[in-house]
Amino acid sequence: MFKMSGILPALILGCLLTSGLGAQSWEQLSPLNVPRYGAASVVLNGSIYVLGGATTLGQPINSVERYDSATATWDTLTTPFSIPRVNPSATVFDGKIYLAGGQDLSGTVLDEVEIFDPSSGSWSFGERMRKERRGHVLVSIRNSIAAFCGLGDDNEYEDDVEYYDLDRQRWEDSSTPLPSLRTLPFAASVNDTYYMFGGIFNFPIASGYSATVEANWDMTWTQLPDLQENRGYGATVVSGQRIFMIGGTNSTGPSSRVSFYDIGANAISDSTPLPQGLVGATAVNLDGRIYVMGGYSTDPNTPHDTVLRLDNTVGIFNGRGPGLPGTFALMSGYPNPFNGEVHLRVDISQPVRDAELQIFDIRGVRVATLYEGQLLPGRREFAWAGQNERGEAIASGIYLAVLRIGPGLQTVRLSYVK
Repeated sequence: MFKMSGILPALILGCLLTSGLGAQSWEQLSPLNVPRYGAASVVLNGSIYVLGGATTLGQPINSVERYDSATATWDTLTTPFSIPRVNPSATVFDGKIYLAGGQDLSGTVLDEVEIFDPSSGSWSFGERMRKERRGHVLVSIRNSIAAFCGLGDDNEYEDDVEYYDLDRQRWEDSSTPLPSLRTLPFAASVNDTYYMFGGIFNFPIASGYSATVEANWDMTWTQLPDLQENRGYGATVVSGQRIFMIGGTNSTGPSSRVSFYDIGANAISDSTPLPQGLVGATAVNLDGRIYVMGGYSTDPNTPHDTVLRLDNTVGIFNGRGPGLPGTFALMSGYPNPFNGEVHLRVDISQPVRDAELQIFDIRGVRVATLYEGQLLPGRREFAWAGQNERGEAIASGIYLAVLRIGPGLQTVRLSYVK
């Protein structure tokens, strides 16, 4: 990362995240073509993919539905994968979808990995995992992929963490096992750290842990705050430095609760609840909006085709951060949306010895540094041509221009359209 204290990245993202989440409401969108629960979902090239799960009467399926946010429709044009499966897990790595594990039509727990290449529109089999797993978590981390948690074919809880060794082209076990057994947790990876909360260990549980993953795949586990209640088998979404934990089942049944863990604050808070309790739903973050697909409310034999969306989860604003009076520095961007080049205009009323102007993506990852140094009173303009620091073209999407002056921040939301 760039020259900032450890506190400042969290401060930037804290400015970008709303505090009044309770004022939002869930919007119902076009439904899935096939009702399902226990599916996996990812975002690839600006589209949502919903993969597998179980449909009516608990039948595992191999269908893939893709959502195009431009047309707000779902299609089933993507080639189905080979093995129908419920409670698999999926992640995007190196521009491809990796779908691993789950339970098939016969009830067998799988170790098979299938890989979708969008350039060819086809699926292929990858190297099998070392362990059969269902209800596990597959994440992209440490420039590879890793599998945590889950149940094996003998219904025993898996405490081994396995990762894919790119050099040897095979799965390997980490030397550090899980500190606490579980399946179907709320879990995600952020900046090479794995986070998990709740899940099922015979019954719903509440405990939380994080694992810092080293280059040799050793892990340092740290205990985190517990969930407000025992809860598992819900959906997880990362939005900036917040990990949203959506629905699931608690000690009494389906839950409508939505909470989030704030990484910088190391605290769990509630957000806007779902319209109804949902178990086994799947969810993603697309352009700062949370999409929740499928699940069931009363009976897994009659799952939902419902798709819900919560807007403004990141709450990006064009205004002042803490400690930066509006009369001291103002920033604006034009044209916005932009295609090609955007100009950032900065008006300064006092001399500034140490300023930084940088671009971040919607996850809070730095993309480019436009300026570091002194700013004199007056107007300055900076141009950004939609490239990262290596001069490579970036993808279309939402980006943030962040001006740091001492302890204060100015942010501008930028929409890049190719």
